[in-house]
Amino acid sequence: LAEAKKFQKIVIRDLHVPAGVTLDLSNLRDGTTVEFAGRITFGYAEWRGPLVLVSGKRLNIMAHPNARLDGGGNRWWKGGRNTKLQKPRFFEAIVDDSTITGLYFKNTP
Repeated sequence: LAEAKKFQKIVIRDLHVPAGVTLDLSNLRDGTTVEFAGRITFGYAEWRGPLVLVSGKRLNIMAHPNARLDGGGNRWWKGGRNTKLQKPRFFEAIVDDSTITGLYFKNTP
């Protein structure tokens, strides 16, 4: 991902992020477009997260039709009840003069 950060357009398609790892899209170049496509999933680990981190200036964060960021939340919510498990933050955006549109979050922790 470090290499991808050099480009003005990043497409993330059908990706599985390992447990305990952040999909790190921080410190992107000014004006970068990030497009999510397909299904993005995350491994299970009790930790603080975030699962996805985005930061930068004048970013355009968007999703293709039918794109899903699936946190597998059922692993943290037993029978729909709150548990004492440490759940990671799902999505953290530290942006300036940016747009975030069309993201579909499914099964957040």
